[in-house]
Amino acid sequence: MHGQHGLKWSHFILLAFVLVLGIIVPMAWHRKHGRNPIEPLHPRFIRVTPPSKAATPVPSHAPQWRIDLASTDRSGSAKIAASEFRRYCSIADPPPYFRSPAWPRPHAFIEKLEFLEEKEPTRDWALQVRKQINRLIQCESLTDENTIIVFDALQHALDQRESITSQLESRDAYYLNATCHDLNRRLTIWRAGQSLMNTFPQGTVVLKEPFLGVTCLQENQDSRGIAVFSIDVSELLASLEQYEFSRLSSDATKIARVIDPLLNSKNDAQRELGEVLDLYYRNANIRIVASEDLMNRFMPTSREQASRIDDHVLGIPVWGNSYTRSTLQTRLIPDPHRIRIGLEVWGRVFSDTVASSRKVYLYNEGETGFLVRKLILIDQQGVKAKPSVVNAISQSELIDVESDYDSIPLVGSWVRKAARKKHAEEHDDALSEMELRVASQAKQLFDNEFTPRLRGGIDRFYYDLWKPLDQLGLDPTAIELSTTEQRATGRIRLGHAGQITGFSARPRALSNSMLSMQVHESALNNGLDQLALAGRTFSLHDLYLHLMNKTGRSAGKVPESMPDNVIIAFAAKDPIRVQCDDGVVTLVVAVRRITKGKRYKWSNLRISADYGIETEGVNAYLTRQNSIRLEGKKLRTRDQIALRGVFSKLLSRGTQIALLPQKITDNPSLDDLVVNQQRIQDGWIGLAIGPIHPGSTMTSRPQRRTIR
Repeated sequence: MHGQHGLKWSHFILLAFVLVLGIIVPMAWHRKHGRNPIEPLHPRFIRVTPPSKAATPVPSHAPQWRIDLASTDRSGSAKIAASEFRRYCSIADPPPYFRSPAWPRPHAFIEKLEFLEEKEPTRDWALQVRKQINRLIQCESLTDENTIIVFDALQHALDQRESITSQLESRDAYYLNATCHDLNRRLTIWRAGQSLMNTFPQGTVVLKEPFLGVTCLQENQDSRGIAVFSIDVSELLASLEQYEFSRLSSDATKIARVIDPLLNSKNDAQRELGEVLDLYYRNANIRIVASEDLMNRFMPTSREQASRIDDHVLGIPVWGNSYTRSTLQTRLIPDPHRIRIGLEVWGRVFSDTVASSRKVYLYNEGETGFLVRKLILIDQQGVKAKPSVVNAISQSELIDVESDYDSIPLVGSWVRKAARKKHAEEHDDALSEMELRVASQAKQLFDNEFTPRLRGGIDRFYYDLWKPLDQLGLDPTAIELSTTEQRATGRIRLGHAGQITGFSARPRALSNSMLSMQVHESALNNGLDQLALAGRTFSLHDLYLHLMNKTGRSAGKVPESMPDNVIIAFAAKDPIRVQCDDGVVTLVVAVRRITKGKRYKWSNLRISADYGIETEGVNAYLTRQNSIRLEGKKLRTRDQIALRGVFSKLLSRGTQIALLPQKITDNPSLDDLVVNQQRIQDGWIGLAIGPIHPGSTMTSRPQRRTIR
């Protein structure tokens, strides 16, 4: 019977053999590699810092619940392993894994070294730095005496930067400077961490709640019964490397919670570590620089005005015509701690008048020059306007004298001579009175026109920009405000005490830039975190209304591009974020579940889209460059089509996100300028406006890395 259908007992034996192999071989492999095939492998279960020597030693045959990226080669297998693990666990963006007795492996920094190793001028330098990093990782403790030799060698490498940079092209020089910036940051923090361990081995900080997870803390009671938590510095350093590798807000939170307790500590070594963490990881994430030339382009052009004169000078009636020409300009006043802007109105009043006294008429031509000054101060307390100051200086010339007695011989000439003499005697007093009147009128006119504009500008800035950021909980703070004779610079931090801000090296603007702007991805991600999307479920219409309410904007009508039958449940951590690197801004949305009507339902998805900068004159836009990428388990073709139909409308390729305000781009005084620099690299978006200059654009689009 079996033979009639082509099946024999040998076939069943073969199938049984394959089934046994399919069960036994994977279990044997997991036993060999220290994994239980039944237990889930979650990144939060991985221990970064090994147990202390006093702890009971773990038998060599015990399973090791971790994935070791430190032992992988440089071919990218670490990224492949992480990607496979991510899909296996159905979670988005797991952090890297660090296994080291004390010093964690700086994966993100080593990636930059790999780029420099490919360049002939920087190869030897990068190899030497990598050698010292490897020596540091092999040290058995933070206080190992070999670390002093490593730190000195790394400092020597930093000192060589200037000599190497002079031999490089601008793009390679940027990468070298960015790498040195990262090395200097790490070296400073490593030394502060080592100093803490040398001074106070347990690094005790009094807190109300633990931080960095329970694995790096030990809770004790001091003599007063206060709960004391001791920092595991190795864990802290590993968390820093973990954040720089993943750049996830959930990883940043662990670091941010440590800074304030360390800053407020009474121990000098703890406070020193807190200060360097605050300096490097709570830095400005927005920088705007405007030149004096650009400011003057926004000033009104020269004003000319003709008017009639009907007044009294020294009690004598005066009438005639006047013509006023004035120019408004700005002047930057150097100040290392504030932005000082001097507004100056230069003007001249030309007059042609007749003065009449006792039937004698004096014809005068005069000119009065005036200067109105107003000082604007911008500091951490806000915008202040000092009272206006005015100066004026006049000169006049008597053109002719006439009288009603000119027809009488001798009398007419005597009257004119006496009038000229009296005019000469009162000339200086008349000029002084004219100067006072012109100065007073110029000051009043300037204040009446400028003060409402200044108040309106301040109100618009506060209500349209600053207040929404403050309401969103981003705690906008001016880190640095400074002025030179050519440029005014403002460095702003967006992020509350529980968030990390700018830490990487920003791109430098071109020297001929009139307006430059650099925005770090942390400014965007911190704002996205404050939208309160993690773990929540919305319909797309409700999501739109929620976002408008969070940003303090009028909701209005829901856009037609939003489907009305889609429900989205965001992931519990890092539901939406951006990453700026390799010439693109990548938007990543992690969702727990999406439903479309009653027919479609998807779980554990990650949607990402790339945006690049497109320019036209002084206009710069972010536009979607490539197709939307979908990551999830068992996505069939029809699932791909349905999901792309939803997100192609939400993230339309035709949507342009303006990077500069319309009031700037529409100003006709900028018609001879262009966007002469655009760079998206190392977490930063850099943009600059300046004169047309061939070869000044610095767009960097190397091979795109897989986003983490």
